[in-house]
Amino acid sequence: MKWRLRDLITCPKCHGAFSLEPFEESSRDTVRSTESDTDVIEGALRCDGCSATFPVIAGVPRLLSPRLLAQVNRHHPDFFVRHPEFSPPSADSPSDDPLVATLESFTRQRLELKPPGPEFVDQWRSHLRRNLGRSMDVADLRDQLILDVGCGFGRHMRVASEAGAEVV
Repeated sequence: MKWRLRDLITCPKCHGAFSLEPFEESSRDTVRSTESDTDVIEGALRCDGCSATFPVIAGVPRLLSPRLLAQVNRHHPDFFVRHPEFSPPSADSPSDDPLVATLESFTRQRLELKPPGPEFVDQWRSHLRRNLGRSMDVADLRDQLILDVGCGFGRHMRVASEAGAEVV
């Protein structure tokens, strides 16, 4: 997770601002290491308003209820061993909750499917142009702030970034 994301999201419980405590970071710049050139791989987002705490796992902030976090536990058990304060209730019982099923489907795709390679970039550009429609051109994304909420492999994020957008 980029540090900048902390300034763009709010607590789902009270809409308060977050403080970010990194447990593990990855530097994009080997010479210097500041917030702007590191990504948080593991950490904790703590709400300044209501004190709710959410984990950052594998670079993704997990702003989830305990019921949904239990599903994440199934795919990232090592994180929960290292940080038991985030351990949710057991996810052993099957759920007919559509949110749980959707989260499980997206997680399975992310972990089990190989991301498409660069040979698809022209297709992604075409799809993003189509999705933007008449509202704007891909070139208009330059210097725009784009929030990627992580619902896929990042194909539109890649095209927007190439066009000069700041993608968080």
